[in-house]
Amino acid sequence: MVKLIEDRDAVLFLSNALAAKGITFPPEATERNIHRYQSKARDFLIRKGRLAEEIDTFFTQTLERYRQRTPTENELNWFMDDPRASFWLMCKLDHADDINSLSDLIVTGNSLLDELGTKKNDTPPNHNLRVDYIKDKIRNQGGILTPREYLRDLNNEWEGNLGFRDIFKDVNSPSGVSIDWLIGYLKDNNITLANYQCGSIIEEKLAYCYASYFIWCEQNRHDGVIETNFKNKFKSAFSTQKARAKKNASRAKQLNVHIAEEFYDKMRDIAISEGISNARVIEHAIQFAWHNKKHPRYK
Repeated sequence: MVKLIEDRDAVLFLSNALAAKGITFPPEATERNIHRYQSKARDFLIRKGRLAEEIDTFFTQTLERYRQRTPTENELNWFMDDPRASFWLMCKLDHADDINSLSDLIVTGNSLLDELGTKKNDTPPNHNLRVDYIKDKIRNQGGILTPREYLRDLNNEWEGNLGFRDIFKDVNSPSGVSIDWLIGYLKDNNITLANYQCGSIIEEKLAYCYASYFIWCEQNRHDGVIETNFKNKFKSAFSTQKARAKKNASRAKQLNVHIAEEFYDKMRDIAISEGISNARVIEHAIQFAWHNKKHPRYK
């Protein structure tokens, strides 16, 4: 599990606390061990005539404040284990000039996302890279004092979205409705994050769709009719597409063949990365072979 707050942050926190007391003892640029830095600082202060008991009390109180403001690993799971959540959180943190304003914006109902369309985010569509981006974003916010509370607020907001706005849970399921249909539908209704990249694998496509829709809902939260109308429209379109997929499936022909393990593994790799079924991979392969046979480049 990757930690959001690491020892380097603890070192800087203690160094800043000393500076606030008028004590200049900056850590080395590569210092990441809080215990080593604390020991060096203690020796430095004792040489300056400070009492050991006072030093130890100050260190204990300072590091306790640091622990209280620092998220635990369990408190990070909600976005570190879910590509949809990391995509949404990345968008929420973008364009926030001061992380201290985050809770107030959540409470008052104002959106952090009003300017999302004005700046392009070049983070590749990869969950782990988004997590790293989020960590850096929070660390680099100069005004951040209590990231634990802010992330907790955002976790609650995310859970609320999943509880009341998850209308996509049946997409790419046995319903037969594909994620590509959903992406196309959202684009047709102008509900996409134009300045964020959509990945090619299924989990990244889902993450893009969830973030796009939840953010669109937040931008229109002051007019519940807009969201309600879209929900009804989507449910109708989804039902139609589901019926169409079922009809197409009923016309399908069963194909029982044995293929080498090498080609089976390749088929599964394509199916997983593209978010499609084995049958669709086979259909694409046959279509490709047929087209090359009927329309050869060279005669």
